[in-house]
Amino acid sequence: MTTILVCRSEQLMVSDSKCTNGQVSFKTNKVKIVKKHVIGAAGDCTATVVFMREYPKLKTKIKDKVEFEGVALTPEGIITYDRLMNAMCVDEDYYATGSGAVAALAVIEYQKAAGLPVDPVAAVEAVCAVDESSGGPV
Repeated sequence: MTTILVCRSEQLMVSDSKCTNGQVSFKTNKVKIVKKHVIGAAGDCTATVVFMREYPKLKTKIKDKVEFEGVALTPEGIITYDRLMNAMCVDEDYYATGSGAVAALAVIEYQKAAGLPVDPVAAVEAVCAVDESSGGPV
């Protein structure tokens, strides 16, 4: 799938760049800027293309039951979207999506607990080392 890590206080979104479509893997940009929003998507290729193309006027609802999550970092905060393009606000400073989401958030929590500087890029790089569905460069 992928790993996307968002930090509201730093207005930063970091992602891996590995995309798998069937038996083929390639590098792609999973994050883009639309006006003053940074957006990213994880999961099904068709749903991802629809989200990235239509944002912020999301009209197309993906009827198939596929794995997908879109995320937007706006000046107001973090918003997550499901395959039906329903939006939900996230009231946390850090949020992650994709197959490496839990691992990325665990690295952030470890950095904080150890008194280390929080480094979202290093967190996603660490995930890329252990999650077969995520890959660099970050």
